[in-house]
Amino acid sequence: MYKIGWFSTANGKTSQLLLSTVMDNIQTDQLKAEIAFVFVSREQGENLETDNFINMVEGYNLPLVTFSFDKFRALHSDLKRSQVRELYDTKVIEMLKA
Repeated sequence: MYKIGWFSTANGKTSQLLLSTVMDNIQTDQLKAEIAFVFVSREQGENLETDNFINMVEGYNLPLVTFSFDKFRALHSDLKRSQVRELYDTKVIEMLKA
């Protein structure tokens, strides 16, 4: 069985379609996998489609981790984008270690 960590910006309906397709395949044993967590680089209230995706994840009772890249970038506006990205990625890895 595969253990999957799912990463998404959840920017549109395609994100929802992909997750529902994978979950359907897991639930019907066509895919021998488990989604260990879903990570979304936005938070509730930033984008309607992201909110819909987050609601879907919660409906599947999947562990959800959200951490807004846009908010993080705004806090570190004095740094180059590449530096912000590196700091953000490091923080995400720390958050997901458990």
